[in-house]
Amino acid sequence: MGFWNNRRSRQLILIIVMAVALVLAGALAAYADSTERDPMAAGHAYTQGDETPTATLVVPVEGAEAAVLENTEVATPTSTITPTTAPPTHTPTPHPAANVIFNGSFEEGFVEGQGMGVGWGRFQNGNVMAGWYDDTWFKVVYDGEHAQLLELRDAGDSNRYVGIFQTVSVVPNAEYELTLHGLVRSDEGSPEASNYGYRMQYGIDFNGGTNWESEDIQWVELMWDDQPREDLMGDNEYRMEAYSTRIKAQTDKLTLFIRGWKKWPDFKEGNFDIDGVSLVGPQGPSGTQPQPGGDHPTATPVPGMPETGFVFLENPVLVVASAALLVVLTGGAVWSLARRRP
Repeated sequence: MGFWNNRRSRQLILIIVMAVALVLAGALAAYADSTERDPMAAGHAYTQGDETPTATLVVPVEGAEAAVLENTEVATPTSTITPTTAPPTHTPTPHPAANVIFNGSFEEGFVEGQGMGVGWGRFQNGNVMAGWYDDTWFKVVYDGEHAQLLELRDAGDSNRYVGIFQTVSVVPNAEYELTLHGLVRSDEGSPEASNYGYRMQYGIDFNGGTNWESEDIQWVELMWDDQPREDLMGDNEYRMEAYSTRIKAQTDKLTLFIRGWKKWPDFKEGNFDIDGVSLVGPQGPSGTQPQPGGDHPTATPVPGMPETGFVFLENPVLVVASAALLVVLTGGAVWSLARRRP
C-alpha cells in the first residue's frame, strides 16, 4: 500500500491505464471497420446481384418412373434464376492502321555516299555496274519531289540484280495492303526491242530476314514494261505504273525487297524508278518505325504499384498484439518499482 500512497506512483499508473485504454479502443475500432469492409468476416454470405439463384426440383413418387418416361407432360425440374450483372469484359484495343514503311515516298532524304533512301538497305549480285540515286526528274516521280533510282548497265552475266529492302514491325496474322509505284526505262525503249530484258520484282521475307537470296522469299514480277530511258526531245509522256496487293503477316516482323532485273549480258543500261511505297495495316509492337532525329519515348507509370502510407490501425491483429505487449511492459514496470520501494 506504500507504493499506492505515493502520489507520483498513482500518476504513473493512471497514465499507463489511459494509454492501454486508448490502444484497446483503437483496436476495437479497427476490427469493427475491417468487418464492415469484409462481409465474410462479419458472418454474411457474399452474393452477386440482388438475390441468390434458387432451384426447385420436382421428384416423381415411387412407382411413377415409367409414367415420367412415357408422358412428356409430366412436370420437369424447374429453376428460377435471378439475372445478375455480368462482370465487365476486357476488349483488346485495336492496333491503329498506318503505313508501317518508313520513307516510302523518299522525301525523308538519302544516305550520303550510298544513294539509297534513308531507312532502306541495298543489295546487288555483282559483275555489273549497279547504282542507287536520288531521282528528282519530275517525269519519273510519283509523289513529292524525289524517287529512288536503281541502275544496271554493262552486265557481264545474265540475270543481274540491284535493289533495296526494309524490315518493319507488324502484327502477326494481320492483313496489310502493299502498294508500289514506279516505272522501268531502258536504252532499247520497249519490251519488244529489249526482248523483255528489264523487269522489276518485289519479294517478302515473312520472318524479317535481310538476305535477299534466301530461299524463303518468293519473288513476284511486276508487269511493268520498259519505256525510253531518256527524253532527248522533251516530248515523252511516261507511264507511271502502280501495283497493289494484300498480304498476311506471319510473325512480328517482315522484310520488303524491291529489285531491278537485267536479264541479258550487254552494255545497255536500264533504269528502275521506285516511289510511293506503302504497307498499310496495324502498327507493330514498336508503334511507329524509327525516324532519324526522333524523340526518345517517355516513361509511363506502371499500374498496380502499392500505395505508401501508415497502415498500423488498418491491421487489427497488429493493434491487439501491440496492446498486449504494452500491458506486459506496464506490469513489468509496476512490479519493478514495487520491489525497489522500502
